[in-house]
Amino acid sequence: MRNRHGFTIVELAIVIAIMGVLLVLGVAKLNSSQVTARDHERKSDAANIARFMEDYYKNNGGTYPATDKITPSTMDSFFDGLDKAILKAPGQDSYSLIAATSYSDTDPTVDQYIYLPKLDPQSEVNSGGRLCQVGRSTCGVCDSSLDKCRSFTIYYRAEAGEPSEAVKSITSEHQ
Repeated sequence: MRNRHGFTIVELAIVIAIMGVLLVLGVAKLNSSQVTARDHERKSDAANIARFMEDYYKNNGGTYPATDKITPSTMDSFFDGLDKAILKAPGQDSYSLIAATSYSDTDPTVDQYIYLPKLDPQSEVNSGGRLCQVGRSTCGVCDSSLDKCRSFTIYYRAEAGEPSEAVKSITSEHQ
């Protein structure tokens, strides 16, 4: 009998196949973990924005900010003292917080947070209630500091889960 030194081709192929399967499983788990981390960051950012809005409410006579405060040119000054990183969705370099212009603005991308202030806290989407917006009672978005915004909802989209459950929201404490 001959002395064998080394592995046969079949043995090497089996080892390579097993390593390939393990690698695929590891990459899939890593991707899933990254999606979960980004969703957690989105949820945390939206909650921090909501806390800022609640502080604004307490310090400004019981009114939430109108949409005119949520523009690219006003965000730096309006959110003074707040970590601006929470205004950016995971992986984004520019601000991701946008102001709604109507009740139908409730379907953000994964790169957006939508702020929807309302004049009437009992208003529901598409119910005809007024959002906070001067001179546009049919639309009702609160877009001027002259409006008394009484409630808000912040919408954001999660990457994980079923598409029908992907849009999440945080509502104001004063509904």
